[in-house]
Amino acid sequence: MNDSSTMSFLTLLWTLICLILILFLAYFSVKLLAKKQRISGAGKLIKVLDQVSIGQDKVLVVVKVADKTMLIAMSSNTVTKVCELDNDYCEKFILQNPVMPFSEVLKSAFNKTKNDDKNNKGDGKV
Repeated sequence: MNDSSTMSFLTLLWTLICLILILFLAYFSVKLLAKKQRISGAGKLIKVLDQVSIGQDKVLVVVKVADKTMLIAMSSNTVTKVCELDNDYCEKFILQNPVMPFSEVLKSAFNKTKNDDKNNKGDGKV
């Protein structure tokens, strides 16, 4: 090997090592931040049961505070209690409709897209 190819190889190797190091640092930084967020955001009396976006910067949130369940409307600059909800109904609903893990949602969306692509190939649609 001549000097220029050795230098090119070493430069490439150094770049790969730096890239791997940056990826590891980013991964552990995100994990650390997520852990701190869970600790600071974990309330003993307050729990967010469900939320849905109803517009830009507008969210409806079902919150359980101590032994009361309520619906809250939030926007970028206001928070309004809409009404109180029946605790028993909310708990039954949550138990009967467990949240699907993100991996399952992603897998089902991928399979649906794959099936749609197969169906569209046969009928000449683009």
